[in-house]
Amino acid sequence: MTIRVLLADDQALLAGTFQVLIDTGDDLEVVATEGDGETQFPVRRSPEVHRCSSEG
Repeated sequence: MTIRVLLADDQALLAGTFQVLIDTGDDLEVVATEGDGETQFPVRRSPEVHRCSSEG
C-alpha cells in the first residue's frame, strides 16, 4: 500500500528536501505540493489526508 502525501511548505528549499526524502521511500508518494498549508489544507480535507506540521 502506498502512502500518498500532500506536501505544503512556504519555504521552497525545505519543501524540495522533504519531497526528495519522501520520494525515496518505496511506499511513499508525493501527489501534490502547496506553498501554504494553512490556506490549502482546509480545502483538501478528507478521511485519507492526515496533517503533519514541522512547526514547533
